[in-house]
Amino acid sequence: MNRVLQLFTIALLMAPVGVAQRQQSSQTTPPKTILLGTLYDSNHAVIVGGQVVARDADGQDFKATTNGEGVYSFEVPAGIYKVEANADGFCPKRVEKFRATDGVLDLVLLVRDKMKPCKQRSMLKPQIRPLDIPRRIAE
Repeated sequence: MNRVLQLFTIALLMAPVGVAQRQQSSQTTPPKTILLGTLYDSNHAVIVGGQVVARDADGQDFKATTNGEGVYSFEVPAGIYKVEANADGFCPKRVEKFRATDGVLDLVLLVRDKMKPCKQRSMLKPQIRPLDIPRRIAE
């Protein structure tokens, strides 16, 4: 009987260790957070249909498009991101180290000037649209 009581006591003492190990393994997935903000031009007008990309340290991209009020929003794992905003007719704007839990990230894009190149190049590969491909007619 004394031996059974000892084994039972040891089992009770070891139970919290097993629970703690299970909780630690479930915490390996980083918590999610919402990355949210508004795209503006230099006159403080909202930019509709702009693209916003957040790239994590592993190179994974999370993308969103601004709505009718110029607002973008998407869910990302908590962490530090390189965030870039692009829109037709504007220079890209990038924030190199934004902690996704820091709150709202509003971005102002400058109008693209044909006489003066943009200071920053996009971190994304350009997308070729059918109108960008020169066409030739064979005679």
